[in-house]
Amino acid sequence: MAETEIIDDSAVPARPQVRRRKRHRGRILRIAGLVFIAAALVLAGYLWWNLWGTGFATQRAQEDLRPGFERNVASLTRADAHDRVANVPGDAVAIVGAGPVGLAALLTAQFYSPASIVMIDLDDKRLDVAKAFGATALINSTDGGAVQRVMDLTAGQGVDVAIEAVGVPATFDICQQILAPGGRLANVGVQRHVA
Repeated sequence: MAETEIIDDSAVPARPQVRRRKRHRGRILRIAGLVFIAAALVLAGYLWWNLWGTGFATQRAQEDLRPGFERNVASLTRADAHDRVANVPGDAVAIVGAGPVGLAALLTAQFYSPASIVMIDLDDKRLDVAKAFGATALINSTDGGAVQRVMDLTAGQGVDVAIEAVGVPATFDICQQILAPGGRLANVGVQRHVA
């Protein structure tokens, strides 16, 4: 039996255009969902390769990060570097930026059993969402004291993994400053060229 709709207290068959629009809207939502899932998988693969993969592409250029890293680079052999690239459960992870990319990085990082995940952002609402998604510590960086607070949380050691998920030079600098000697830094934020 054909669908009907009530117009002026009389039943008339439903217009085919309405049914087509509903089907079309359903298709668009399914396609958008698939695109989102594909983007999340690509991001997860990128993070895995750059943070916990076994390729030598993940070796850190520690001497370029900040003073004090040179002493750790001098004693590194290729085998030692390969061992240090692999994720160790219990690493301290910091993610700068609690937007969609940062939250995807947060969910991906949880697969590797870190000891703590510190989220750094300017917006308290985004930090609340990050807390609901599993972040263990939240830092609002509006006052500029994010680096000191991360160092306080890690007893002055810094984090083992820093993920930059904003794409601004200032947040990349924060990641460099909070990274422990021998740590890994992933830049997943879209960097914009500044002229």
